[in-house]
Amino acid sequence: LQVLRPVPNLGGTAAIATEARRLHDLAARGLRVPVLLARQEDGLLLRHLGRPGEPAPSLDGEMHSAVPQGPAAVQALWHQGLEALQQVHSTGTSLSQAFARNLVRCPDGVVGFIDFEDDPTSALPLAHCQARDALCFVHSTALYLRESGALETARLLWAAWLAQQP
Repeated sequence: LQVLRPVPNLGGTAAIATEARRLHDLAARGLRVPVLLARQEDGLLLRHLGRPGEPAPSLDGEMHSAVPQGPAAVQALWHQGLEALQQVHSTGTSLSQAFARNLVRCPDGVVGFIDFEDDPTSALPLAHCQARDALCFVHSTALYLRESGALETARLLWAAWLAQQP
């Protein structure tokens, strides 16, 4: 399947340049990403998505912590992740590595995004990149849905979300 084809990750200075470019592009689209404070050929300085001195938990970490609270808690976080993907896709772009570990819950509750050293749109059509985002997110969260007992109801949300996609 072409949608699962690996995308180039050039590493080194090329990956740094890609991340800087993607951060600027995503921010210009109104998406919550770290502010690029400084850039050199061999590194970036980014502003933390949380408040100073406080963590900005990943959706992955929050879902893991919510498992003992039951299906409603996990499903609410999972649904927030799907809605965040929808927001990204509605701007005409994709994330790349849309694993729950790369979706960050900011202090105001907005989901932010991190980790952009590759750009799948350089190798794949946008529709495939957006499908990859959805597959990465679902793959990285399915265990929490199962462990909390939310898998069956999440399937209904998933079907509804898919039906909204172009």
